[in-house]
Amino acid sequence: MNGFILKCIALITMMIDHTGVVLQPLFSTMILRCVGRAAFPIYAFFVAEGCRKTRSMGRYALRLSLFAILSEIPFDMVLLNVKYRTEWPSILFFDFSDQNIFCTLLLGALAVWLVQIFRQKGWPLFMALILDLLVISLGAFGKTDYGAAGVLFILLLYLAPNKPIQALCVAVMSFYFYILSWINWGGSDLWPQIMTAFTGLSFYNRALFAGGCVSAVLICFYNGKRGPRAKWFFYAAYPVHLLILLGVWFFVVSPRLR
Repeated sequence: MNGFILKCIALITMMIDHTGVVLQPLFSTMILRCVGRAAFPIYAFFVAEGCRKTRSMGRYALRLSLFAILSEIPFDMVLLNVKYRTEWPSILFFDFSDQNIFCTLLLGALAVWLVQIFRQKGWPLFMALILDLLVISLGAFGKTDYGAAGVLFILLLYLAPNKPIQALCVAVMSFYFYILSWINWGGSDLWPQIMTAFTGLSFYNRALFAGGCVSAVLICFYNGKRGPRAKWFFYAAYPVHLLILLGVWFFVVSPRLR
């Protein structure tokens, strides 16, 4: 499976997931949200791959920065208008409580870039990892999609020596987001909660975890080849599909909620 096919799968599952967010007020979209869990691990994997293969980390980071900026307003518009159930022509534009996924991908690339610089200079690698803690923390303080864990995940995928280890990283990330994050960490019986996580949580949480693990399997089938060149298409698809979904909200979903 080449990179083009794997990226198409990530794009399609992401669109399915976001469609579920927009349509959720009308009916249960649990299946759509679970399918969408396969998207982010694949995107994170290809950021790690891009950092390995790019000829210029500066230009690569600049592209991610550009689309982080271009995507923020469409991201905010979908998030806000669906959340507050606004109707046309009322439109909400800005929200700084959450940042789009390109911000997470950018921070992940910056964390990798630090490791590359220290390796090239022959400086102690542990110093780069200490600085990376600051970059990773920006994911939490900046409230990016998937937060600090998402940034750390990209760095781990870059450092992982082979595809089986990368797939294991995906499975562990999915377990953290969809199982451990739902556990009451303040309880005194924490360890039993972890041991019984699969039986104690809802079917929905287990289905989300399974959806994330699907991407681990897909990554194992990646053959390392690029496939057809469509770099700008995959970049542009993110803000464009958000604008389309915003139209779906105003002209399909919102009128049915009156």
